[in-house]
Amino acid sequence: MATRKNIKPKGAARQTRKPRRTRKRKTTHKKHHKKYRKGGSRANTPINCRSNTPINVNEDSTRAIFEMATIVREMITTRYQLGWHWNVGTGGWMHLGNDHAHISDIIRDVINGNYEAVPETISTLIEQSGSRLTSEEIVNTKLPSSVTPLMLAVFLVNEPMVRILLANGANKSDTIHILPNDEYGNQVFTSVTDLAILISSDEIVDILQNDYIENTLE
Repeated sequence: MATRKNIKPKGAARQTRKPRRTRKRKTTHKKHHKKYRKGGSRANTPINCRSNTPINVNEDSTRAIFEMATIVREMITTRYQLGWHWNVGTGGWMHLGNDHAHISDIIRDVINGNYEAVPETISTLIEQSGSRLTSEEIVNTKLPSSVTPLMLAVFLVNEPMVRILLANGANKSDTIHILPNDEYGNQVFTSVTDLAILISSDEIVDILQNDYIENTLE
């Protein structure tokens, strides 16, 4: 027989159940609240581009340098050493065997660091195309990896080459996908200026940010 002492008042029972219901509602609310949902926008919006997000040089520079070095090494070993050259007019590689050194090639000039030959190369390519090509089209030609002559010049830290290319209309807004995708799978694009920051070239960053277009070299 239960004594009066062992019987819990009804008010006390309700007080012990109420916190459990409150905690349960909070858990359900947290689980379905949009703040805690997984996923996000998959579109390549400007906010997903590297030029609009902070650059972590310590984490990104090694990856960027490795990817660019791989691109340059493959061009040298699998293309130029085997007799290929880049045709700006067709936007593709042409094979001429060992007899290609005399052919004007803006990409080869940049890789070799021969900035003094760039003006003549541009003039020759314009003449050979019957004036169908412009200097802007030549210096903004894109390799299959989307690398431009200006990107190569920045990566190779060739300041005179950067100046010559900019003076002939090189586009600083071009981007390349050499960094890992973000947490949502969106591609992270690296601009020309970002690339200069990642390789720690303050002089070239200054040229790119100050719209340096002088065509003369001291």
